[in-house]
Amino acid sequence: MGSKILSTMISVTLMLFVACSNQTLTKKSESYPFQEEILEYIFSDSLRSDGTFPYYWPRVSKDTLDTLHLGTTTNIDYLGTRISAVRENRGTHCVGVTWQVCMTTLQEWAGHQGQNAIYEMTVDDVRRFADKWFIKLEDANGLASLSTPEEMGAVHALTVYGLGRQVAFEEARPGDFVQFWRTDDSGHSCIFLNWVYDGAGEIVGFRYWGSQPQTNGIGTDTEYFVALLEAEPAQRLVNRKRFYVGRLAPERD
Repeated sequence: MGSKILSTMISVTLMLFVACSNQTLTKKSESYPFQEEILEYIFSDSLRSDGTFPYYWPRVSKDTLDTLHLGTTTNIDYLGTRISAVRENRGTHCVGVTWQVCMTTLQEWAGHQGQNAIYEMTVDDVRRFADKWFIKLEDANGLASLSTPEEMGAVHALTVYGLGRQVAFEEARPGDFVQFWRTDDSGHSCIFLNWVYDGAGEIVGFRYWGSQPQTNGIGTDTEYFVALLEAEPAQRLVNRKRFYVGRLAPERD
């Protein structure tokens, strides 16, 4: 992607952010531009959408060496401990890259505060935070029986650890984290960019950034809540009732 096109994408998305910024962040968060940092990061050369970081979903088992690979484009270390290691094929997946964006932004924020740790979180805390983000289950076949907190993924993780909060559907802004589920029960973790409207001004879909098979890894895509000109098979539409939005905004005292 050329630098001029990339610059335009960042500018347009930041303009959308400003246009949506009529909500006030908490006192603890308003001094640090979390969403602006997220948007700058996902459209930077570090997270190129040119196929450098292809989609790869590891089927981790006790017999593989993928246990440290969490789908990130770079090694993620916390307090001197490696939490995620890059795989040789530089493969990524949806929850991996969104968690990477969150962790990178939080660690930069902590450094800005003169701290090494994110609040008082230990290495084990960060691992548990990732487990909730990834909706990690003991039973891989348990997705159909997920409770509402569990299936919220990133949103659940942010709220449990006081690192953010859930926001209403209509209040989603560029840079928010989203966990959604389709009508066929497949799910996805991504970063919200903007709504898609029909001719009557109704929300019919949304554009997002993430890592997915249809973009061969990192890239932007659009999905819909309703079928438009049969462009989307009914079973692949997004279930609006299972569309969860979370905003990075640490709120602890």
